[in-house]
Amino acid sequence: MPGKPVHLGPFKNGLIATFDSDPTTIPDFSLSRCVNFDFGQDGALTSRPAIVTEAAPPIANTRIFPLGYYVRSDGATFLVAACGTQTWLYDIVAKTWTSIWTTAANGFAQYDNKVVLCSEAGAGGYWESGAFTATPTMPTGSQIVFYQERFWIFGAKGTSAATTVYFSKLNVISPPSSIFDWAPTSDFFTVSKGDGQWITGLLADPNALIIFRSSSTWVFTFPSAPANGTLRQIDQKIGADNKHCFVSNENVYYVQSQGFLYQFINFRFYPLNTKRLEFTPGTVSQGATQYDLRLSVFANRIILFYRGALWVYSTVTNTWSEWESTTDAGYFLTIPPSSLTGDQRVALGVTASDANGQQKLLRVAQNPIAAGQPGETITAWIRTKATAVEDVSRFKRLFYWTIEALTASGVKGAANPVTVISSFTTWDDMEGFNQDNFGTWDNPLIVLPVIVDDVDFPTNSPAHTVTKLIKSLKVTRVFFEAYLTFDGTTKTVPAKLYDIVAYFKESAGVAKKVS
Repeated sequence: MPGKPVHLGPFKNGLIATFDSDPTTIPDFSLSRCVNFDFGQDGALTSRPAIVTEAAPPIANTRIFPLGYYVRSDGATFLVAACGTQTWLYDIVAKTWTSIWTTAANGFAQYDNKVVLCSEAGAGGYWESGAFTATPTMPTGSQIVFYQERFWIFGAKGTSAATTVYFSKLNVISPPSSIFDWAPTSDFFTVSKGDGQWITGLLADPNALIIFRSSSTWVFTFPSAPANGTLRQIDQKIGADNKHCFVSNENVYYVQSQGFLYQFINFRFYPLNTKRLEFTPGTVSQGATQYDLRLSVFANRIILFYRGALWVYSTVTNTWSEWESTTDAGYFLTIPPSSLTGDQRVALGVTASDANGQQKLLRVAQNPIAAGQPGETITAWIRTKATAVEDVSRFKRLFYWTIEALTASGVKGAANPVTVISSFTTWDDMEGFNQDNFGTWDNPLIVLPVIVDDVDFPTNSPAHTVTKLIKSLKVTRVFFEAYLTFDGTTKTVPAKLYDIVAYFKESAGVAKKVS
């Protein structure tokens, strides 16, 4: 008799990983861990795209700071990035670096086919057709944006201009003036100066200039001239952590602030992870992280780098997952679609690691990599809800369980019984034990009998399989882990995990002190 089947999938409720949740408390059809999978619209878990090395930095062992993309009038596209003490263009086709400014820029905007740059170290300027033109009157600043036919810059944190927004002149024939002319001693305004906050970013919305601060958000509008404008606070608690912590996707803004990711619509914030996920830090494989927080957009995903960990939100399925990569990827900028042939959805990124040899330019594409080309060794895995099959106090016999998947390299699974404790461990009980004999922190004398099966069936392309993992086990509750491996090439992807089914039969009796 095979027992009663219990379906743990499809995992339509996604990842639930708050501080007060564990595999025993999350809702049905949820996961307590989901690593390197995306949630598909068909309910299946799908392999994430591979992240591969694109190029070395223009200066060896030096950080790359991407600023955006410059699209030339003929459609040729270049990544604008600071590296070392210079600013560079990276040709995405020729894969070459060209230095365009002998100062490392902090901000970039494109205007009139020019690469307009600002710096916290001094006045900026613009590059066009192989030549850089300095703009001596441009104020120092952390970011530059184009809004209502003017440039706007905010001052750097830790300076006297940390709450100041500067604006340029207009292009006017008579009396003559240029958008590249600035009057920083008169053409500026301050945002709640001296209240302990600082400006973290500017966002040029069609309806207003949005000003994010460390713990608040403001908007600035004006009818004809900034001198007649209106500055208004729209949220007194939520801002943006830095200038890399707000992005747009399909006319919706996403903002990272103080441990929460928000949708920002019509000047209102809506939290996305409050009841589903608590962001926890991670680690990079080598060295320390060179930054703490970054928000990226890639193919209907909002990717948050949170102090060493990559958390991924799907704007299609409204679900979360976690990415891990040996590349130490931390920040991505999607190449403008007009620069690509077809809907390839490609992004260039940079590593988060600050270790020598780890700084590099990365590439991720939604489409699989051609077979034979370098991919990325990826292990994707999940941890399910702990199922009790009705009464948690009664023993059940787990006869076997199955994993339904699409894979080219087999599956690995683990069944993890959950203990029920009605007594306490004392220090005297642990006499004679060492740390190698201990179980968990809560129950040091109980080592759970985790049952692991590894079934290998390499094929030349992904195959739809149902793998039976045979192991008889007496439990009250049990959660499962399933692992797939792939490399992002057409030989191994797509890899999918559809369902896990466990077969139980209830045994007589109730759980004793420990089960």
